Amino acid sequence: MLDSLKQQLLTGVSIGFLLLLIGIEAIHVAAARRIMQEQLESHAQDTATSLGLSLGALLVHGDLALAETVINPVFDRGYYQRIELISTEGGVLLRKTLPVMELGVPEWFATLLPLEAPTAGSLVTAGWKQIGSVHVTSHPRFAYRQLWRTAWGTLAWLAGLYCAAQAAAFAFLKGVLRPLESIERVAVAIGNRDFTAVAEAPRARELRHVAATINSLSVKVRQAIEAEGARAESLRREAYQDSLTGLLNRRGFSAQFEARMRDAGDVFRGALVLLQFHDFATFNRDAGYERGDALLEGVAAVVAARSEAGGGQSARWSGAAFAISLANASGEEAGIFADGLARAVYAALAEAGHTVGIGYNVGVATFEGASPPLGQLLAAADGAVARATARGIGLVDLGAADSATAALGSSAWRARLEQALSNRRFELCIQPVLGLPERDLIQHEIMARLIDENGQRIAAADFFPMAVRHGMAARIDRLILDRVIDRLARTPQAGEIAVNVSSISVADADFLAWLEPRLLAAPAVARRLVFELSESGSALDRDSVLAFAAMLRHAGARFALDNFGLHRESLQLMRALLPAYVKLSRAHTVVLRDDEASRFFVASLVRLGAPLDIRVIAQGVENDDVLPILSSAGVAGFQGYLVGPPSIWRN
Repeated sequence: MLDSLKQQLLTGVSIGFLLLLIGIEAIHVAAARRIMQEQLESHAQDTATSLGLSLGALLVHGDLALAETVINPVFDRGYYQRIELISTEGGVLLRKTLPVMELGVPEWFATLLPLEAPTAGSLVTAGWKQIGSVHVTSHPRFAYRQLWRTAWGTLAWLAGLYCAAQAAAFAFLKGVLRPLESIERVAVAIGNRDFTAVAEAPRARELRHVAATINSLSVKVRQAIEAEGARAESLRREAYQDSLTGLLNRRGFSAQFEARMRDAGDVFRGALVLLQFHDFATFNRDAGYERGDALLEGVAAVVAARSEAGGGQSARWSGAAFAISLANASGEEAGIFADGLARAVYAALAEAGHTVGIGYNVGVATFEGASPPLGQLLAAADGAVARATARGIGLVDLGAADSATAALGSSAWRARLEQALSNRRFELCIQPVLGLPERDLIQHEIMARLIDENGQRIAAADFFPMAVRHGMAARIDRLILDRVIDRLARTPQAGEIAVNVSSISVADADFLAWLEPRLLAAPAVARRLVFELSESGSALDRDSVLAFAAMLRHAGARFALDNFGLHRESLQLMRALLPAYVKLSRAHTVVLRDDEASRFFVASLVRLGAPLDIRVIAQGVENDDVLPILSSAGVAGFQGYLVGPPSIWRN
C-alpha cells in the first residue's frame, strides 16, 4: 500500500516513464518491422531481376539443366521460400520450393508482428524475344530473427535506461522531500504531545512556509506549557515549601507522607525521625534572628543531604524542628540513620561555632506493616525526643508506633497472603468516576479487597504493603488483572475501567512478559483499560514507567498517574510521561474551599494539561460545595464518597 508521498510520486514517475519506454519500444519495433518488410520485397525484386537477365541467354536454346545450375546456388542460400521459372504459355518450367521450416522466433512474436512473404517477378528475354518469366518469393525467417534481435536489443537498452531513470528519480525525490519528511516527523511528534520544531528549512517556498507555520505553532504551545508549568511550580513551592530552608513545610510534608507512606501501597515498614532543637527562641533573642536563620539554613542543608542519601523525605516541621520520613527502613536502619544525623548536625554546629548554648535531640518512631497516620507517628517520635532529652543533649532515642497490620506479624501475613493467592480470595470492587459539570459517567475504578480465613474483607491499603515486603506484589497484580480482563471480555458494555498497578510490578520483567501478550490477545478489552500508577512510585523509577507506558500504547491500552500533585517533580513527571489523565491527591481536594493557593495550583495544572491532552480528575470529593470550584478550574471529573463508596463488581 502506497501510504507515503514519496512512494506515490516515485510510483507515478515510474509508471509514466515505463509507459513512455513501452511506447518507444513499440514504435521502434514497428519501424523495424516495416523496414524488414520493405527489405524482403526489395530483396525478392532484386533477385528476380538478376535471374531474369542471367537466364535469358541460357534459355535461347531451351537448356533447362543449365538454367537450374544458375538458380540452385541462389535458392540454396535459404533466403527464398520459392523460385519458379514460367514459360510464356504459363507452364512451370522449373520450380524450387523450400520445405516448411521454423521461423526461429516464438509463435506469439510472429503473430504480434507478422511479416508477409513477398513475391516479385521479372521477364526472361533474349534480345527482343520473351522466353518466359521468373518469380521469386522471399522467406521471412531471417527477417524475423533480425527483428527479434532488434526488439531484445532495444528492450535491454531501454531497461537499463529505465533503471538509471528510477535511481535518478529516487535520488531527486529523496532530496526534494527530505524537508517534508522532517515536517512529517514534527507533525507526528506534535500529535504525540511532543512540541518540537522543524530543524531543516526547505528550499521550496510552499514547504518553507508550512515549516515556519508549524515551528511557530510548536514554539507558542511549548512556551505556553513552560510558562504555565513554571507558574504551577511556583504555586506548589509557595504552598508546600518552607521559604527559609527550602525544605518541605508542615503542609507539604503531611501531603508527601500521605502520598508516599500511605497511598503508594509499596511501603511495608518505615520510620519517622524528628530532630528537635530546644529553647531556640532564647538563641534568637540572644544571638539575633539573622544568626538564628543562618543556623537553621545550615542544619536544613545537613538534614536534606542526609535525607536524600537515605531515600527519605525531609521537612521543617516547625520553627526549630525537622522531620524525616524513611520508607521501608527497618528499626536498625532508622537507628543508624538517626545516629548519623545527630553526629552530622553536631559537626555542622561545631563548624559554625554553635556547640555551646544550642541543645537538640533526635527521636525515632518506627512501624511495621502499613503506615499508621502521621499524627500517631509524630506522637511516638515526640515521646522519643522527650526520653532522649531526659538523658542528655544530642542523644537519640527509638520508639515504635502501632500499625494496623503490625499486630498479626510478618510470618502470619505471609501465610495469609499465600493462602489468599492459592485460593484466589480477592474481591473486586468498583467506584464510579463522574464528569464535570454534567456528572456523566467517565469510568469505573477497580479496587481489590483480600478476604481472610475468617471471611473478613481487608482493604488494599492494609494488605498490599505486606505483599510488597514478601515479594508478592506482582503476583497479586497479575491475579487481579487476569480477573479484570476476563470479566471485561464477558461484559462488553462495562465501559472504561481503571485499575491500579504497583510500581513493583511495572519493573518486573516477568509481569510485563505476561501482560503484553494478554492485552494483545484481547484488543477490544485493552482499549477500555487504563492502568493507574502512583505518582511517588513513578518518580522513583521513571525509566520503567516510560517502558511500561510504551508497551500499553502498543497494546492499545492507556496509563494514568494517581495521587498526583505532591512530588517535587510532579509537573516534570507529567510532561515526561504524558499520561491519559492525572488524579489529584486528596491533599489538594480537601483544602480547595479554604486555600486559594491550592485553587490556583489546580487551575494551572488544568491549563498545563490541556495542550498535552491530559485531563485532571479530583479524588476524595465528599461534599457538593467543592464541585463548583472544580468545574470553574476546568477539572474533567471527580471521584469519592460523594459519588458513593466502592461496591462489589458484579456480573
